[in-house]
Amino acid sequence: MCFNKKLSRSKEVGFSETDYGILGDNYANLGQLEEAMENYNESLSMANEVGNRYQEGLAYGHIALVYARLGNLQEALRYCNKPDVRKPDLREL
Repeated sequence: MCFNKKLSRSKEVGFSETDYGILGDNYANLGQLEEAMENYNESLSMANEVGNRYQEGLAYGHIALVYARLGNLQEALRYCNKPDVRKPDLREL
């Protein structure tokens, strides 16, 4: 499913970038890392589209944690080194 269709569906059901992040957290806590990653990526895409840098930073951090849990430390480090993870702009909170 392409992003535009997902975003349209998300708006229809009222999901926000934060909601997808919470869904990702729940899946991660259940050990369902593939589903967690899908929701974190959706959260990241939506946060990026609406300019929510705080949620972008959270999504990058959570994606990094999933990669670490999967044993892919190089990819985890790549996501940890995203600017939004290292230094969020506190004025935007």
